[in-house]
Amino acid sequence: MHSLSFPRFVRELKDHPAPGYHTIYGQVDRLTATAWFAQRLVRCPRSYLDFLNDIGSGSFFAGSLVLFSIENPGSLVDIATNRLPEDERASFFAIGYDGTTEGCYCLSRAGIDKAVYWHNWGAKSTHAHGADFVQWIENCPEELFSKTVYAGYKKIRDFASVCGVVRERGHFAVRLLHYEQQLVRREQKDLLPRYNRIVCGVRKHQTSRLNKLTFKAVRSGSSVGLDNVEYVTIDLPDFPVGEEITVESWVFDPFNVPFRELVIDYSPEIDLSSPMRVRFAELKEYL
Repeated sequence: MHSLSFPRFVRELKDHPAPGYHTIYGQVDRLTATAWFAQRLVRCPRSYLDFLNDIGSGSFFAGSLVLFSIENPGSLVDIATNRLPEDERASFFAIGYDGTTEGCYCLSRAGIDKAVYWHNWGAKSTHAHGADFVQWIENCPEELFSKTVYAGYKKIRDFASVCGVVRERGHFAVRLLHYEQQLVRREQKDLLPRYNRIVCGVRKHQTSRLNKLTFKAVRSGSSVGLDNVEYVTIDLPDFPVGEEITVESWVFDPFNVPFRELVIDYSPEIDLSSPMRVRFAELKEYL
């Protein structure tokens, strides 16, 4: 991969190729992308068309920068753009977000403005985030790269210990006892409510040294579909074999869209070939 327009971003992709840290959804040639946006009455800025053509949309820096894919149907470009207030939607379209539910990155629908904008969902306001898309995207490697986070995406360092953790995960069973559908603040300092509170039952079948346990929380029946999944890690106290304890936790909501049901998906097995293994806190010291 090379690009005359985005040399620093391309170098970042080459310097940190560990699976999952940067995930490119696929390049889209300029003509295809231009036609896709034209169907939505958007004259896409040339700089963004260049990025889609040269690099492609994707999840970068372990999800700290997500640029929505161009696809039909159900593109997150459409979903996020349709959430914008009507007057904002007439001027901007969404292209991605920073991995939180605070807001989304936007570009001008007119295609002349080079700036990158940020729309805040809570304040329902849009302001300039960067004066030039090319400059903004080229500054991302310096601003977003994390040596600590990247370490979790490298080749597994201690495979035997990782396998031992997976075996010990089989000593537990986890079930959902209760959850609150309404989003709440996890801490008083949180600007906006971003979490669903859950209460789980954890039963220990055999002795274990694990003090953390990770599982998936699935929000079914939302417009996001199968992507509406979050990983939750709970702290385990020392408790007797054969007993079930209740543990309270919070599930972050990155999309903040209505859903039908929250379901806990706990399985002892972990797909060690998947970059998502870094989401299991009990593995991190061995990765």
